[in-house]
Amino acid sequence: MNALRRLRGDLPPKCHLSQRRRPHLQREVQPLRNLCKDLPGRGAQAGGEGMKTDYDVIVVGAGPAGSMTALHAAKGGARVLMIEKRQEIGSSLRCAEGISKKGLDAVEIPVDRRWVSADVAGAKILSPNGSVFRIDERHAGDEVGMVLERHLFDKAIAAKAAHAGVEIRLKCSATDVIMDKGKVVGIKGIDNGEPYKLTAGCVVAADGYESQVARWAGVETKLKQGDITTCFQYRM
Repeated sequence: MNALRRLRGDLPPKCHLSQRRRPHLQREVQPLRNLCKDLPGRGAQAGGEGMKTDYDVIVVGAGPAGSMTALHAAKGGARVLMIEKRQEIGSSLRCAEGISKKGLDAVEIPVDRRWVSADVAGAKILSPNGSVFRIDERHAGDEVGMVLERHLFDKAIAAKAAHAGVEIRLKCSATDVIMDKGKVVGIKGIDNGEPYKLTAGCVVAADGYESQVARWAGVETKLKQGDITTCFQYRM
């Protein structure tokens, strides 16, 4: 609870969304609402006969994808747990932090200048032979985007999920999935040094692009070397 209170301390002021934007949100979250209706944890069995689930949805990973999934599942009435292996949401990220303003509009996230590092007007690309290629707003529909302070942005989205009723556990890692008859019905892990097992009607693998959770469930997540670009980032 103390971790959740610290998280809520970074919450931006409550914003009311315009009616004009609501139809976009309806289209985005309808698949999640359909999922919530069919969750085994909501009055049905998961795993063995007569066994109820601990949660309807367990989300592994508290990045933007995990928090948004947890947020909309909770809004749909699901009992949601989101776990994060680190002690702080938004720390130690592998991300260039660039995002489009239109993308935020599409998912109904009002821009809060506290988590905006800089507005982007364009980019300059330098090739090894010295050639220069410039991109500006004219090449991107008069709108390029912004660079985020991800450590603040991630906390703000997670705080929205917490306000919607999502339970958040920090320093809580997953070590394996629980399978029953070929279906994922929960997770095993370590919660602040203590082992645990939790069941759910739906387990969401939001633990990165090479998800371990998905791999434990039998989904191949390894990327080919040609699909990965190596780069580095530093703070000034």
